[in-house]
Amino acid sequence: MNTNTAHNRSLLRQMVPALLPLAALFLVAASLDIDPAEDAHIMFRYAHNLAQRHGLAWNAGDAPVEGATEFLWTLLLTGGIIMGLNVGAFAQGAALLFAGLTVLSMYLALRRLLGVRPLFAVGAATVFAVGPVSVQALSGFGTPLFTFLMVGSWICLALLTHRDHGIQDRAARALPVLWLLLGLSRPEGVFFSGLEFVSALILLRYTRTRETEESLGANPRMSTVRVFLRYCLLFFALPGLLYFLWRWQYFGWPLPNTFYAKHGDELLHWSGYPVIRDFFWQWTAMFVLFFLVLLRSAKWERLQVGALLMPAVVFPWLYLFIEQMQNIGLRFQYPVLPLYLLLFAILSERLVSRPVAVSKKSFLVLLGVSYVIFLVAWTAPLFEANRIKIDTSRAIAVSAVLAFFLIGSTDRIRRFRRPAQSFLYMIAILVLAFDAHSVIGRMDHAVYDSRVQIGKALRPFADRGYTMLTTETGWLPYFSGWRSVDAFGLYDVHVAHHGLDEGYMREIDPELIIFHVYSDRYSPDWVSNDPRWNEMTQKLFFFADTSNYTLAARVGWPHDCYWYYVKDSCPEAHRIISVIANQEGIHYTAPEE
Repeated sequence: MNTNTAHNRSLLRQMVPALLPLAALFLVAASLDIDPAEDAHIMFRYAHNLAQRHGLAWNAGDAPVEGATEFLWTLLLTGGIIMGLNVGAFAQGAALLFAGLTVLSMYLALRRLLGVRPLFAVGAATVFAVGPVSVQALSGFGTPLFTFLMVGSWICLALLTHRDHGIQDRAARALPVLWLLLGLSRPEGVFFSGLEFVSALILLRYTRTRETEESLGANPRMSTVRVFLRYCLLFFALPGLLYFLWRWQYFGWPLPNTFYAKHGDELLHWSGYPVIRDFFWQWTAMFVLFFLVLLRSAKWERLQVGALLMPAVVFPWLYLFIEQMQNIGLRFQYPVLPLYLLLFAILSERLVSRPVAVSKKSFLVLLGVSYVIFLVAWTAPLFEANRIKIDTSRAIAVSAVLAFFLIGSTDRIRRFRRPAQSFLYMIAILVLAFDAHSVIGRMDHAVYDSRVQIGKALRPFADRGYTMLTTETGWLPYFSGWRSVDAFGLYDVHVAHHGLDEGYMREIDPELIIFHVYSDRYSPDWVSNDPRWNEMTQKLFFFADTSNYTLAARVGWPHDCYWYYVKDSCPEAHRIISVIANQEGIHYTAPEE
């Protein structure tokens, strides 16, 4: 009893530092005024239809179509709706809960499983906590759930190299289950799982510890490898295959409908390259440490670090296969950030406890490299004034990491080495936290706008069987309750596979056409930065202009405008036009006479 009491008290004492990153997460979230994002309401509508026993269909009574690619998240939202909860508030609360669990998992894994000191564990968790995860959570997406599962699987991957064979074995058993959940959470989770599977085989094949050699004999890893492969078959491959076959049979296509819509005719969408490039550039300091460790480590340590780093480095680039217009809160890139931070904390702890020997010549070379990197990081953004502060902080973080490594590589200041390294680590963490938090200020935050107000005003017409053909896929369809067709094809099979054409628009025969462009007057290139969107809105405009539709209103501003067309032959055309054109508090640009 006394032993248990002492153990519980020890656990509580270890948990106290975790309150710092948890408090930071919820303070950042509390400071943000964010409504659930427009695209999140796609999942909300699917969840409502599922709760009302219409299946995973966009329009009640229509055939199922996979326009919501967050399967587990949609099921969770459906449960909240069945319990009578407001789906928007429930989504925000549940997402924040998973964000908090991710922060807690990072800290506990570093402290209790990987033996990292509190300073390093708290620092890594805090950088993640103050970053964009709050925006992703409050936007109502399932990204925090996906991130939580990704972090859990990566922790298990790291534990495959643990000295305790029992922990290794449990990690090997847990990995396939987490991979299955990742694939159910988002389709691309299967690709991340595949990358981790390769890393797991490398780690299991080459792990060599004295403890396991003594206990298992000449081939220490074969037992864990067999268990791992068996569990991969039973809990990942077979259930995943059954789920894939069910999806194919249920929806009629092997891949999500959103992939066909977003992929388009291009193999790679290079328009997303700057976003991914800037994401990696932002974390230069951590990658500098990874590079130096790989450069100065033994062969097995290089293999270990490389295997742990590979999935998190490769995964963000897979999003080049789709357009990233739904990349709200940078939710496609930032789930891998905690993986970098976990490895950063592990390697920092390792360098403090076990310094790397560096010759005098190498020391001078690394010192010169640090000076060059500092100058590049400092001077690169001078022509972009809005980025100077961020790049200056990056230069400081890079310098702190280089000094951290160099101090740990010399015995001349042995007495002050650990305090100096701890101080430099704190500087790097503070600057990285500033950089992570600064991203929030550059993001577009979801705030309910005219589309919500007009959508609610159109709700009384929901039972008339009217159809809207719209580029605005979330707020308007959700709050209006109308049958809707997405002009981009996210939840429409015909548009996703064949594009939007006049014949299909006449077949739909919509009572309402809505599109979003960057002009309040017609222009052949009113969306010049996105050719696909420009082509789509041109088709909608000419169809409405030549098919007896009345321009009910243009809502917004000359540079950012929503166009509403109502079909003249609609029995309630005048009432619908009046509802759209006479909302209080909305800025209109007058229709052309």
